[in-house]
Amino acid sequence: MGNLGVGSRPGGPLASSCVCTHNRAELLNAMLPHLLAQRVPQGVHEVIVVDNASTDDTRRIVQHWQRSYANLRYVSEASLGIAVARNTALANSQARYILFFDDDCFASPGCVESLLQPFRSMQPRPSAVMGKIQLLWDGGRPRWYPPKYETLLGRFDFGDAARWLDPNEYLLTMAVAFDRQTLVEVGGFRPDMSHRGRAMVYGDDTEVHGRLLRQGARVYYEPRAQASHWVSKVRQNKAWLVKRLYGDGLSQVLLQRYELSRTQQTRMILYDLRQSMEACGRWLRAALQSREEDKQESLFFLAQRLGRLVMRVQLLGNASFRVPTE
Repeated sequence: MGNLGVGSRPGGPLASSCVCTHNRAELLNAMLPHLLAQRVPQGVHEVIVVDNASTDDTRRIVQHWQRSYANLRYVSEASLGIAVARNTALANSQARYILFFDDDCFASPGCVESLLQPFRSMQPRPSAVMGKIQLLWDGGRPRWYPPKYETLLGRFDFGDAARWLDPNEYLLTMAVAFDRQTLVEVGGFRPDMSHRGRAMVYGDDTEVHGRLLRQGARVYYEPRAQASHWVSKVRQNKAWLVKRLYGDGLSQVLLQRYELSRTQQTRMILYDLRQSMEACGRWLRAALQSREEDKQESLFFLAQRLGRLVMRVQLLGNASFRVPTE
């Protein structure tokens, strides 16, 4: 891997790979061996599991793997929320670089090594490095699933060439490495912008990316850092995708809530309302003509627009809004 330097704490690890998990012990047990067996020496790399208010066997699973791996740490966080858990990981790491992996994300053997390499080799030095994520479908990919919505399942594939990400692109907090001090300086993750329990908000990674960009940070894409994201049967049905798109609409507006005036929000309400009505018309015409694919796409579009509309109305009417739940 080359000489990447030392961690922030003398004698400590160079990198902390963090997994935040809530009641998914079985998946955690399946993904941990992939992260623990990376092509990085244990003295350089540690793995931190943040148990986010789990009531299952999560702690026992971590204790099982700790018997074989001294670089595995367990941290408990009682306040539910993925951003809260990520901030707990950030507070418990003293490494120079902090990496995040979902508890259903399977890292390739060289993933961590490839995520760390650009911090040494690239100039200017990146503030974050994003890997390439493919989907691992339980039972195979369903034929009906639209490719353009695979990003909602965690697919991140900008090709096979390493490059700097453009400011209008995005990152995920999965198979990603941050300069830890930079992430601390921008304030970590926003709990009000993250999925927690049944709250239908997703976007703490997009929001922190925006803050990094405003600080002049740059993000590098390294496709050799490969991981696979598990897509369970639950996420392979149309009802789940409709709910996910509705939540995506909510999140889009929540991310913009400080950028638009009340007048602009009102105009956007009218725009989203018109778009929703047009989608209803397209759905009805497709249903009458038995065009199932068009009917499906109209429904998906409508779900996202309704999410945007609901959040805009709520923000306009009440500054202290309540995040909708499933």
